[in-house]
Amino acid sequence: MADAVPAEPEPKRPKVDQEGSKQNDVDAKEYMSEDEIDPADWIKYLKQVKASEGFDIDDFAPIIAEVAYDITIPMGPMETWEDKEHEMVFGNAKKAIAKFNEENGTNYEFVDVVKANYDIVAGYIFYITFLAKAADGGIETFQAKVYDGIPGDGESAFEIYFCRIKVKN
Repeated sequence: MADAVPAEPEPKRPKVDQEGSKQNDVDAKEYMSEDEIDPADWIKYLKQVKASEGFDIDDFAPIIAEVAYDITIPMGPMETWEDKEHEMVFGNAKKAIAKFNEENGTNYEFVDVVKANYDIVAGYIFYITFLAKAADGGIETFQAKVYDGIPGDGESAFEIYFCRIKVKN
């Protein structure tokens, strides 16, 4: 009886799921050479994604340049956004606050986007931090996680995962 051939091990690469948790619990040094991303930066990035659920992360340009997939990317200053990006982010924030109002019996009005991050998927998952005004005039900071995807077969490719008032640290 011949010995079974062992399956090849899965490649070890950095991967962050949609909730920002590390899927391959691997030491950064195992999958990065010295001329690639600094392992300390990668670990710092992963911790920020996990702690903030993708909303509050620094711009780790070397990570983005090397990996550029399966990661949450800051969109940068709004004045650098293309018109399409501006329309998508602002439009998605407005839809998110409308859904929040409907679900919570409130009447917040969208004011402005503070910042946005995104994941590239079959479309985008946006992590939008924005301001909204309450009926009494008070301003609250909100966070919305929104999928704005590529429609297919007549199906909707849009989903608001959640919209919430940002927890103050």
